[in-house]
Amino acid sequence: MNMLALVEHCTPTDIHSVVQRLLEGYCPSEAERRRWQRTPYYCTAMITLEDQEIGLPAYVHDISDSGIGFIHGTVIEPGPATASLQLTSEEQVVFRIKMLWCAGFGGGWFRSGGKLLEVVAD
Repeated sequence: MNMLALVEHCTPTDIHSVVQRLLEGYCPSEAERRRWQRTPYYCTAMITLEDQEIGLPAYVHDISDSGIGFIHGTVIEPGPATASLQLTSEEQVVFRIKMLWCAGFGGGWFRSGGKLLEVVAD
């Protein structure tokens, strides 16, 4: 069935069901085990893997006291890295992180998650 036709004739309950189906496929399985609630947070970032000199551009999409989620255009392997978050045109913060997972979600885009280990510079 055409998704547009489905949405045009939905009741609020139908819309809730469709949104829940979308969200079920979005969250990695370890999301249910999180101790800290993540908050949506959007800014540009540069992820630099420990064995690389050149950073990979990314967008932060959520953050908590223990972890951070990214969206980016290339696969990022699990392991140690730094994440430089551009807060304003003149201000950035750098975290040492451990990249935990990376998954594609179509169109050449990937999402990933990492554990925040320490603030390197701000």
